[in-house]
Amino acid sequence: MSIITGTAENFNQVVLQAKGSIIVDFWAAWCGHCTNMLPIVEAVIADHPDVTLVKVNVDEQPSLAMKYNVNVIPTLLFVKDGEIKHTAVGDQTKEYLESLL
Repeated sequence: MSIITGTAENFNQVVLQAKGSIIVDFWAAWCGHCTNMLPIVEAVIADHPDVTLVKVNVDEQPSLAMKYNVNVIPTLLFVKDGEIKHTAVGDQTKEYLESLL
């Protein structure tokens, strides 16, 4: 399972310039829904070892949250070869998240 902390400094490299499938998880420590979604997102990543998880803490990286219009957390961006393909906002099922890969 590959998990990377996303920052304004590394986002282009680890997400936009990366090859393959990436889930970008915009979250915050105080967010209950984010805490609920974490095991589901981690289960998706565990079942799909070719997918990388990039976690972006919106409190620490507000410029990234603003750039990607993240107004509600959790927000998940599904990126393939540097292109955002899907966005999922709020609580989701594992099956739904896998369908977006």
